[in-house]
Amino acid sequence: MAKRRAVKAKVEYTPPSREQISSFAQQVCKQFGEQIDPVFNTPEAKRDLTAFFTLVTTIWAKHLNRQQST
Repeated sequence: MAKRRAVKAKVEYTPPSREQISSFAQQVCKQFGEQIDPVFNTPEAKRDLTAFFTLVTTIWAKHLNRQQST
């Protein structure tokens, strides 16, 4: 009987879309604004949190893809 070789499927990780990240950041800012301090629920805070989440998710997707290729 021949041995079967396990074939590992290649997965490509991609960060969420800008719209998804923005929507999530808005929800976070709204809740923080209601529960902690209204300063969190400003357009600037939403923009900055969206930029931060975009950066982190992009770095993380690249890291996962690189890790997979080693």
